[in-house]
This record gives sequence, structure tokens and C-alpha cells, in this order.
Amino acid sequence: MREFRNLMLGCAILISANKKGTFMKNSSALILFIVNVFFLNACGEETKETHNKPAVTNPVNTYLDSRVDAMDLAKKSVKESNERVEEQDKALESLIK
Repeated sequence: MREFRNLMLGCAILISANKKGTFMKNSSALILFIVNVFFLNACGEETKETHNKPAVTNPVNTYLDSRVDAMDLAKKSVKESNERVEEQDKALESLIK
């Protein structure tokens, strides 16, 4: 930002010092000023993006992780199904008695 202010100040001094100069000098100074402003805006500080994921993931690990997750989900589903069957068996026994 300091360079931008110094550039603006320098161009203002340059333009005001050329009062006796020709129109061409004033217009070229103004054009240079505008070009420098656009250049400073284009080359300003860029935000750094941080990525937590590695660039390349190991497909074997992701495959194995998904298989382990699927096995855990299957075990949980079987456990819930067994609990339901046990409840149904208890309900049937109570009806029979």
C-alpha cells in the first residue's frame, strides 16, 4: 500500500511540474499512472490457500477403510436384526402362555 501512495504522489508531482510542458507529456504521465495502478492491483498480495488433504491419496488405504466401514455397518445391522428377532420371540412366547 505504501508503494501505491508513493506512486500516486510521484505522478501528481510529475503532472503538476509539467505545467509548461505539452499536452503529450501530461497525457503520457497520466497513462503511465493508470497503467501502474492496474499493475499494482493485478500483482497485489494473494491469499494463500491451505489444503489439508494430500495431493494424491493412496487408493489402497481408502479402499480398505471403506471395507472396514462396511464391515462395521454390517455387524451393527446384524446386531439390530438379532435384537428385533429376540423381541419377537419373547412376544410370541408371552402370547402362547
